[in-house]
Amino acid sequence: MSTTATGPDPIDEKITYLVGRVRSLADGLTAQPTLDALDRLVRRRETPAVRAVVVGEVSRGKSTLINALIRRRLLPDAAAALTATWTVLSHGSRLIAKAHVATDSGLEQILLEGPDIDAYMTVAGERLVRRRHGAQARVASVEIRVDAPALAGGLELIDTPGVGGLSASHRYATLAALGEADVLMFVIKPGEPISATERTFLAEAVEHLDTCVVVQSQRDLAADPDKHLADDMERLRSADAWEKLLQDPDQARELAAYFSRTKAVSVSALNSLRAAADPADPAGARLHQNSGVPELLEILDDVVARGHTVHRRNLLRLVESVARESRNRLRDRVEMLAGSDAGQRLLDERAERVAKWTTNDGAHWRTVLDGIHRDIVEDVRRHARKRAEEIGDDYRRRLRDMKTAEIVEETKGMLTLPDSVLAELSRISTDGMTNGVARIRQLFVDDELDGPLSHLAETRAVFSRLPADFEALTGPTDPNDLRGVLAGGVVAVSVTALGAAALANAAAAALVAPIVVPFLIGAGAFHLFNRKSRQQKRTLQGALDTLGIVCDEIRNTAAPAVLKSAGETKANLVKLIDGGLAELAAQIRRDQEDLLRTEGLTPQERRERLAEAEGELRDAEEVMQAAAVLRGRLG
Repeated sequence: MSTTATGPDPIDEKITYLVGRVRSLADGLTAQPTLDALDRLVRRRETPAVRAVVVGEVSRGKSTLINALIRRRLLPDAAAALTATWTVLSHGSRLIAKAHVATDSGLEQILLEGPDIDAYMTVAGERLVRRRHGAQARVASVEIRVDAPALAGGLELIDTPGVGGLSASHRYATLAALGEADVLMFVIKPGEPISATERTFLAEAVEHLDTCVVVQSQRDLAADPDKHLADDMERLRSADAWEKLLQDPDQARELAAYFSRTKAVSVSALNSLRAAADPADPAGARLHQNSGVPELLEILDDVVARGHTVHRRNLLRLVESVARESRNRLRDRVEMLAGSDAGQRLLDERAERVAKWTTNDGAHWRTVLDGIHRDIVEDVRRHARKRAEEIGDDYRRRLRDMKTAEIVEETKGMLTLPDSVLAELSRISTDGMTNGVARIRQLFVDDELDGPLSHLAETRAVFSRLPADFEALTGPTDPNDLRGVLAGGVVAVSVTALGAAALANAAAAALVAPIVVPFLIGAGAFHLFNRKSRQQKRTLQGALDTLGIVCDEIRNTAAPAVLKSAGETKANLVKLIDGGLAELAAQIRRDQEDLLRTEGLTPQERRERLAEAEGELRDAEEVMQAAAVLRGRLG
């Protein structure tokens, strides 16, 4: 506990008191992982280091940004770093890297040198890891100490795989990294308006992280990046935009207020790294100064300087969440103790609503989901055929009138088309699933599962499913363990909240499975084209041959890859809903057992327990209010 010149810090004493009260209240009411998370944050309160987790969708330039902050090319780029590994960077006098490898026999700590550093962080090295450590081995995380001025003051950086379109293991890794962080650095890209998926993730992530910095990367690749950033921040600061997305006016106002005080900066990490290659070059110094990275470092330095306050505010946020969850469970206990008839009616209503979703193998909602998936399959196939025909007709018409040099240039551009169409097909699939989740969510509301169970949605606790240490990072092995990972991407909700929060807040795009497309075109196809380009006729024929490959890749590689992802996404959503419903049913059974125990009480015993529960309920509400007031005082 920190002290002032006159003795112990009174705010820290108050926080310690509130933690003790909520810890006592939550015992037996709240899941143990939540209490473990509370204990971890208590320990972190006295840690001088401030950890910033760098999060964003795939290909937003997160690793390049971290390289720019430490002024050296250390982390592999996103194209290579596709594993579920997250990496912590801290300051050290020399480069030291250590991997935590999950094996059949437990967790191994491996010192890394030279090429092994890259290998243990990238998909390219997975075979090497399995050969050295066993067929089931995987890298859970990597720790790197590096001599970097940006880290010397106590800043630590966590690089994550990404939050959009990732496998469950990727989401699990990012979720774990989020739980180890004090600050969120959210990376967006200019030219692409911040998406509903990104905003849904942010809405959940900032619930327990008091400080967020929005970083627009790759500003050197976009026209008018400052306007793009201003537009994105306007969306984040708009209560109307949040309400339209989340259908929750109170949460919308809170988020708008949160992002109104959130700092945002536009950077070119690549220009900063170019400047770092020759620090003595005046032109390079100007390039670095204009890259936006110095401004970001100033923001982060300020956060580190306020590190103790950041830790305390994060802890108070979790105290509020735990108190809220305890309050909700205590409300149910009071209802049951107040009279068995009222309690039984409450449980019967809940059981009836849940049964509607579980009978006949969930036909009530699976029929809707099956129809959504069929529509996605038809739309993707139709669009792939249409685009392949349009591209083929357009290029065949234009190529015949071109000169040799023009044909060569057109063919180079042609090679990028499968990736472009893949993005179109992926958006069709994601939009279809997003609309589908909205339809299923409306079923949830129509069946009034958001009524008696609405309080469960308030217990969304990002930290409640996080591992207590590295040994827990071996990944979920039981399908039920995926439930928290699948709820809204990197966002995990507490066990008791899954039923209500899963459909109330699930973002379909965050459930999307990865799309890995082994396109056949590229260097090989272009080499074939160049070989045929000895004269005009052969140049044209080579271009037409390449065009045929391009169109085949769109129809036969891009479309099937998107459809495979859509099928996996559907399966993930089924697991999410089934897991949430199973947990709700289990909670109802536990409540019924509690109710049976109350029926054997004498009137005096019932009154005593009711008075005790009502007192605890008042305590929970007082802790919630006190934590909120104290957090406000911290500024």
